[in-house]
Amino acid sequence: MDIVCCVMLAPQHRAVSADHLGNVRATVSDMLIPRGSGVFDADLRTLTDYYPFGMTMPGRTLSSADYRYGYNTQERVDEIAGEGNHYTAEYWEYDPRAARRWNLDPRPVVGLTPSGTFQSNPIVAADIFGDSIRVEQTSGFLFWHTTDTYTYRNGGWFDGSGVKANPSEIGGLLSQVDAALNAEGQTPFGSLVLNSLQSSPYDFIFKRGSMSQFLITNPAAAYFLEYINKKENKDDYLREPYLFDHIPNGSGGLITIPVTTEALPEQGGRSVRRPGVAIFHELLHAWLASKGLSRQDVELVNGRNIQVEEFIVSRMENIIRIQMGLPLRTHYPVDSQGRGVGPSVIPDNIEAYR
Repeated sequence: MDIVCCVMLAPQHRAVSADHLGNVRATVSDMLIPRGSGVFDADLRTLTDYYPFGMTMPGRTLSSADYRYGYNTQERVDEIAGEGNHYTAEYWEYDPRAARRWNLDPRPVVGLTPSGTFQSNPIVAADIFGDSIRVEQTSGFLFWHTTDTYTYRNGGWFDGSGVKANPSEIGGLLSQVDAALNAEGQTPFGSLVLNSLQSSPYDFIFKRGSMSQFLITNPAAAYFLEYINKKENKDDYLREPYLFDHIPNGSGGLITIPVTTEALPEQGGRSVRRPGVAIFHELLHAWLASKGLSRQDVELVNGRNIQVEEFIVSRMENIIRIQMGLPLRTHYPVDSQGRGVGPSVIPDNIEAYR
């Protein structure tokens, strides 16, 4: 007679099954449960079905104290309101039964209540991380295609289920944006901008478009400082900040990037395409918007109307070029031949930025 000793080891790893919004529906450990004759069952640790907005369905939930993540991939805090009745994230404390957050949304959307969630549409909307930089990329063939969303977080990209993505394997716009953030983000000034945007409460979304541009989500908030400076009683506003508390100070936006970026005028009389620099140029616009420092005024310089913000951002772009050792951009506007026109955007004291 053989004596067989079976030892049940504690599970070391857990596989997570999530739906299209990242809601954790089931988790399975790395253990196998023998049924005999070489047949094994998976070790199911949690199983959850949700009502819209995340309330768990009675009788259709198997929970485990050692795994605390669930709806919207966020962490449950069962100590506050009972099992599965409260979630926490960077920008909210959330009650799925009431479908309401405890705090007001730091990124309000006109027409929606600031205490609401998922834009009142939990079937298609998710707010997994609350991070600020995302890439939306279309994939597929002919008429059958999907839009994949990747969020930039702590130097890496994550898909809609929270799984880390490899931009070089995925390619397309995601790979292009990742290369720009890795290169320009290594400079002192680029790193400052990138870290500021990541910690911002606003969303900045990259998409393919016909031209490089930054489209502001909330203009009143992006042009905050300009709005205050135009007020006749601006000194009163600055002394009494509550007078403009209803205006959020800062905004997110949409960045569109074409497949082929525009050639930019550089020192030496050349016009050169630098996709990474073009992408970061639009991120500099986004940075100003996140601080409420966007500008829409135009000034007449050397007989040409120049957008003041474009002049400012082009000079900031040159700071990054200096720190990367690239030739400097000479102008913002270009003519039909790609030659720079208008005032120079080269900083006065180049050595100060190295």
